[in-house]
Amino acid sequence: MLTQITLERFKCFNRLYMPLKPLTLIAGTNGAGKSSIIQALLLLRQSCKDKDYDWKQSVVINGGLTDLDDAGTLLYINAEGDHNDIVLSLENDDTDEITFRITPRQEKTTARCTTEGDLDKAKNEWPLFSDDFVYLYADREQPRSKYIMTSETRLDSRLGNRSASNAAFLMASEVNNNKYIRIPQLKHHNAQNDTVLRNVSAWLSHIMGGQVSLTARETEKDKEARFEYSIFNNSGLGQQLSPLNMPFGHSYVLPVILAVLTAPAGSLILVENPESHLHPGAQLRMGEFLSLAAASGIQIIIETHSDHLMNGIRIACRKEIIGCNQVEMDLIGLDADGYTHTRRPVQLNPDGTVKNLVPGFFDEWEKALTSLIS
Repeated sequence: MLTQITLERFKCFNRLYMPLKPLTLIAGTNGAGKSSIIQALLLLRQSCKDKDYDWKQSVVINGGLTDLDDAGTLLYINAEGDHNDIVLSLENDDTDEITFRITPRQEKTTARCTTEGDLDKAKNEWPLFSDDFVYLYADREQPRSKYIMTSETRLDSRLGNRSASNAAFLMASEVNNNKYIRIPQLKHHNAQNDTVLRNVSAWLSHIMGGQVSLTARETEKDKEARFEYSIFNNSGLGQQLSPLNMPFGHSYVLPVILAVLTAPAGSLILVENPESHLHPGAQLRMGEFLSLAAASGIQIIIETHSDHLMNGIRIACRKEIIGCNQVEMDLIGLDADGYTHTRRPVQLNPDGTVKNLVPGFFDEWEKALTSLIS
């Protein structure tokens, strides 16, 4: 498991240190720097996986996971004196550390770097560089009547590219091979057995509300696949529907559920805006679901704008689904000087209440209520 990330002179940060726990939630206003933290992780993964460059000498600035345009623009704008390099550092739970010192010259594809630490061990053993890693971009695959297989790259996860382009093919394979969820603790209590098929449907119904079942099949081997939903009336009769006739949110939540239920313990999932296109109640239940996944051995890192999802995590603490010491919540934002981007941690009590009230951390509702009743 990754336990900390340190950024120096990278984009909007002069220096940022952030602990990483089984469940890490990164929040903040638009432009606060949340995405820069995610991009730093993706930058290292795509550099590790690139076959044309040696990541001990170069990092890949533009690739299939993140596109940072130009290495020369990555240096912190207020860097002072002789500090003209960028430092990215990661540590894991064995206290192993890898560090990249990047020279931000005007280069479009790569940037030269020097490194410290055992990169070979990290490549073979760390979850960020494992084939089990999944990254889900904020803009995920939209509902379609059929899904066409995209060309595989070294950066693809089991769901395809960062938009989960091949999720239908993964689901079809799991169904055809009667595969079981990888972590038994993630079985939903309404699922009839431990198969991915039954548990995807159970969790989808739980998070979205109502009763729905889902399956997938390849209609043309390795080329075309379809999702098939079934909804039921009060007599138990089902009607089959394509994703085009289902709520938009189902297509956005499905890759998150499928990524979790096919993930082995010890793996890492990175999700941007898991709340996208979800009703507040569904966002809350998504927070509980991701908390259970993290407590069951999958490291989850979330970038979010949702106080409902955050509250779902707090409720999961209260229900003892996850321990408060397993959760890292951080507000990324500007200091009073107006240009220094910093991290302010938010600590939880075991009952889900907040130990320290951090101004700007999902407090707009309280401000609005104060304005309404004043």
